Amino acid sequence: MEKKVFSYSDKIPKISENVFLASGVKIIGDVEIVNNSSI
Repeated sequence: MEKKVFSYSDKIPKISENVFLASGVKIIGDVEIVNNSSI
């Protein structure tokens, strides 16, 4: 499986449990994705 979540400048994305991340997406840095989100 391809890695989707990356830190940047010591910032790590916060992703809730009930989230859909599509194939090929990359989440980088100071990001918060809340429940029932799709990216």
